Amino acid sequence: MLDLGEVAGYALVGTTNMKGRMMKTEKYCPSCKEIVPIDQFYRNWNMADGLAWTCKACALRATKKWKLKNADKVREYGRRWRAKNRAKHLAEHKKLETV
Repeated sequence: MLDLGEVAGYALVGTTNMKGRMMKTEKYCPSCKEIVPIDQFYRNWNMADGLAWTCKACALRATKKWKLKNADKVREYGRRWRAKNRAKHLAEHKKLETV
């Protein structure tokens, strides 16, 4: 019989959830190909385990890469948002100036 404590991704002692199931402490990130602690994953309730499929570091890297590749889209989105939320933008800008 296989001991769950020996399987990568499962805690050794005392980490059962309310239903008595073993809870993961680590998860494999297919993007960086490493086993990462689950606190390094964003929540995604659409996934079976409730966690995003890539770790936070890989998600951040992918977001930065997309923003660099689509700089015009990002800039235009910012312009539209500031035009639509002018009062909110000015209030936030004024708050930053006083700091």
